[in-house]
Formats: sequence, C-alpha cells, structure tokens
Amino acid sequence: MHCSAKIAHIAYLPLLPALLQQDILTSALHRLKESGFSISIDLVSVQDSAIFQEQIRPILPYIDFVIINDVEACILANKNTRNLTDLAKIIYQLGVKNTVIIHSPQQAVAYNAQEIVVVPSYWVDKRNILSTLGAGDAFCAGVLYGLHNNMPLEETLKLGHGLAYFNLFSLSATDGAVSYSELQHFIQSQV
Repeated sequence: MHCSAKIAHIAYLPLLPALLQQDILTSALHRLKESGFSISIDLVSVQDSAIFQEQIRPILPYIDFVIINDVEACILANKNTRNLTDLAKIIYQLGVKNTVIIHSPQQAVAYNAQEIVVVPSYWVDKRNILSTLGAGDAFCAGVLYGLHNNMPLEETLKLGHGLAYFNLFSLSATDGAVSYSELQHFIQSQV
C-alpha cells in the first residue's frame, strides 16, 4: 500500500492520557520516524500544566513541527511573555527538529534554524465574529497543508491565518471551511 502522507500529526496530545505514557509515546514516535514520517504536534490548554513540562518537553527531540497557540507556548516554554519569537526560540532549543509555529489573535511566528517569519493575522471586526470555536484547528490545518506541500513559511502562515479568518464567521468548528481557490483569492486580496 502506498501512502502519500509525509507528516504524522498528533492533535490534542495533553488530552490523550494513554498515549502520554512515556514508553508508549516514544515507541510510537520512533515507529513513525522509522516509517519516514515527519511528526507534528499541536497541544491544548489543560488544567494540569505539569503535563507540558513532564510529558511534552521530553518528546520534543522526536518532533519536527510544533504548532501551538500563545497560551500553550507560554506553558511549554515556562515563560510568561507576549513575545512569540522569544517563546518559539525557547521551545525550538528544547530539541524540536524543524520548526516551531506559534499563533495568537494578532500574529503567527515560525521559527527554525534558518529563518524567523512573522505574519500578522487578517483583521476582523470583533462584532462580526460568530465564534472562535475551531479557529486554532483551522489555523493548524492550513499550516499542515503548507508544510506538507513544502510551501515557504510565509505562505504557510498566511494559509493558516486565512482558514482561521473564515472559521470566525461560523458557529461550528467546520462550517467556515472554504475551498482552496477561495482561500487563495482572499489571501491575494489582502496584499
């Protein structure tokens, strides 16, 4: 069986207690690496932030891409700051193999050994936002698409921002999804 996937993505890792057992998690990550996958993770804020220090930090050397929001980044970096570049650098230095991407309502930052890319979010009048449910997931989906297709990081972050933008005008986590051509048209109109 042929698989064209290049990235294995693990979402909501702090909510997966069985997978968070260190031997199970490292074994799974090792097998994914042996199979040729790049590995990406995104996180979710949980009440027990010790999970970030005790279970997430030790696996970062297996991870190629970390895609998280600013709140999760502060917890993982163990630093309270609004400077996303500083947070990304701290997390990258914990052993991430390729790129750390952090998003907030204002901007997204991609940080790796070759470059630091900062892309502002698309402006939305708060009165027009129906729900933020799924906006982070939409951002992550756009970023994963860009990474999978080897797009430049700036374009990748714009895809993420664009999908998050459309998600804000929907009451559900998925009804705001638009076609790739509509997304591209929107991004080009923002120049």
